[in-house]
Amino acid sequence: MKNDGDIQRIAKQNKNILEGLMEELQKGPLKEGLKKPFVTYDIETTWSGEHISDQYFEMAYSIASDEVTIDTLPYKYIDRDSMKNFCDYLIHYPGYIVGYNLIQFDNTVLIHNVGYGELELDILNQKSLDLMLFVQKMTKKRKKLNAVAQ
Repeated sequence: MKNDGDIQRIAKQNKNILEGLMEELQKGPLKEGLKKPFVTYDIETTWSGEHISDQYFEMAYSIASDEVTIDTLPYKYIDRDSMKNFCDYLIHYPGYIVGYNLIQFDNTVLIHNVGYGELELDILNQKSLDLMLFVQKMTKKRKKLNAVAQ
């Protein structure tokens, strides 16, 4: 990542990746400030087959900003039996859904596994802030989360 032009431009401006991310988000959903709560989640699947529709929900973890306190970091475990309730929660959630590769993977897998369609997927994607897409726009490359973390 250090050789990418956009990263170098941010570095020359004495900005780190987080500042670049916040600058980009200010142009979009955060231009009026983060006035809504956010929830983040990550799905684990039984990787089978080559297509997204072959991926079956195994479990997920979630954390919501409106539930965070200084004393706790309340990760919630979502199992297969509660995935539909969790999907309904996300569809009706009044804030943002934040994650990495949400739009191309997590949201799609979740919707597929509970039997919903394009309408519900569009609802989730419209409120999703996908950090992978930000990094991809910035670097012109698709980066795995581990590469970004390094």
